[in-house]
Amino acid sequence: MAFARHYREQEHLTVGDIARRLGRSEATVHAYLYDPSDANKGPSGEREARAGRELRSHLPAWHHEVPDGFFCARLAVQHLRYAWGPVLDRVTERRRAAQLTRHYRDQEGLSIAEITRRLGRAEATIKAYLYDPNGDEARAVKARYRGLCRGCGAPTAPRNGKGDAYAYCKRCHPGAIAPKWTRERVREAMRAWQACYGAAPSSYDWSRTHARRRGGEALKRLQAGEWPAPSTVTDLYGAWAAARADAFGGA
Repeated sequence: MAFARHYREQEHLTVGDIARRLGRSEATVHAYLYDPSDANKGPSGEREARAGRELRSHLPAWHHEVPDGFFCARLAVQHLRYAWGPVLDRVTERRRAAQLTRHYRDQEGLSIAEITRRLGRAEATIKAYLYDPNGDEARAVKARYRGLCRGCGAPTAPRNGKGDAYAYCKRCHPGAIAPKWTRERVREAMRAWQACYGAAPSSYDWSRTHARRRGGEALKRLQAGEWPAPSTVTDLYGAWAAARADAFGGA
């Protein structure tokens, strides 16, 4: 409620904008703004206030962006995700959530169910915060179930349990469809284009988007034959210039 009023009075946001930012319905935001009640007073309100203060204590210097009257820890997390998304990456957010979860468990003696309600997370997530705060164990378990491709050495997907991963990746497994365009075919296409039109092709010449915009002769040339997309050429060679050098000997 306090943060909804802050958005309305200080940042002059509309009710719709406030609802999207706080993850609440417009009716709830209207109630926050125009029908404030005493529901946030008393023991339950004090617990939420402590939760908000505890959350701010785990934040860096810019934690003052969360006003003192902002009492709900769950809404605080939502606000920080919205306003500081580029700053709070997933690893940092998980670490802070794990610290706050352990504080609730060790210092306040809350149960997992109570922590779940307070932070707005699933019980499985709270258990992971407590027993695997960095996610290292989960990553190690996933790695044990993966295999290595016999063809290229890339990771392969698990199948029926540990030690039973697929022997080949999707690209290398027997029966996989071979890539349509290879370096040899790209060289031939570039030479055929030069033979037809008197100059080596550019990435614009083989771009369907640019050909449609230019229309006329550019579109007719592209539709007259089978040419690889520019992205296919750069995937094979790394750069368009390298493909031209391969096709024409550096000319």
